[in-house]
Amino acid sequence: MDKTSVDWSNLPQDLLGSIGNRLHASHDILRFRAVCNSFRSSLPSPTKPLPPLSNHKILFPNGVTTQTGCRGLLVISESTIYAVESLERVSATQETPETWLIKVQESISGKVRVPDQLFRICFRNFPQLLPKCLNLLDYQVKELTQVYQLEMESKKRSPPCFRKVIVSRDSELAVMALINGGRVDVWRSRNNTWATIDKIGGDDFYFEDIIYHNKKFYISGSNGRTITVDPKSLNITEVAAPITKSNRGLMCFVKWHEDLFLIDKYWLEKYNKFGFSVDCDSERSAARLDVYKLDEEKREWIKVNDGLKDRALFLSEECSIFLPAEEFYGCKGNCIYLFDKDLSRAVNIKIFDLENDTVRYVFRN
Repeated sequence: MDKTSVDWSNLPQDLLGSIGNRLHASHDILRFRAVCNSFRSSLPSPTKPLPPLSNHKILFPNGVTTQTGCRGLLVISESTIYAVESLERVSATQETPETWLIKVQESISGKVRVPDQLFRICFRNFPQLLPKCLNLLDYQVKELTQVYQLEMESKKRSPPCFRKVIVSRDSELAVMALINGGRVDVWRSRNNTWATIDKIGGDDFYFEDIIYHNKKFYISGSNGRTITVDPKSLNITEVAAPITKSNRGLMCFVKWHEDLFLIDKYWLEKYNKFGFSVDCDSERSAARLDVYKLDEEKREWIKVNDGLKDRALFLSEECSIFLPAEEFYGCKGNCIYLFDKDLSRAVNIKIFDLENDTVRYVFRN
């Protein structure tokens, strides 16, 4: 066999152009242009126009209070979740992190920062420090999803009252915010005002999670119900019959391609030797997770009993994502990685192994 190395710089220009036209992420374009002069000349450098989201100044919602009392104009901040993996992982020792999930926020000037420590983790060793300098030729970078925040225009920080923010950019810009206390508001650029989504239960009802899917906002409720909100008309529709909700459970959404899943996290009741109920969240074996998949034709949530197969699920307050385990070294399939924050805001990371029905802590901050 001829082992002569290939001179990639001699690839035809039309082939280079065809490859370049299939690259959309800026980090992929930069890596392509870094190969050699012919690659660089075949594709222009990535340009990042002024993000339209940053142009909108949003009034603080009425009736929403914060501990700091901050109010004023809000702006929408967009970040991207990446998976970063070393190309030299085969020769790396076990003490060297193989893969990180990081949240990157890019400014208009092109500078980037990692604003949230929550995603600065690796699969094998929790925690490991992310290298201060990343040469994209030495790492495989995969864009996973976008996340949004509402920040104070003057202070450039997100008020803690906004638990989660999602965005629709179809015919007009619409922002949905999940607010402390289980309230959901929608802001639309059409009239530059907020509207509060009516609750669909009694006095003890509250909204638990929101997601944007199939051009609609989805909301899960504490009574097991799921509704959709049309970003244009704000019409509310019940998407499926309520599931039987576990006591003390919390609902959250996650997408996988065109499918929508609902995760029910709950705690098993336990009693000590005196007969008093114990705070089960402090027990490693007390927390449980049930997974449901939405059947849109039958309009019902179907419980997933055969596990996640070769997928791993990462759950956090800000966003939840599925990853194909075989594509990321050190990631185990049929597992759920749960990022929790206790009352002191310390981060706890647990792994739920659905194959053998075990739960274990891997990191406590």
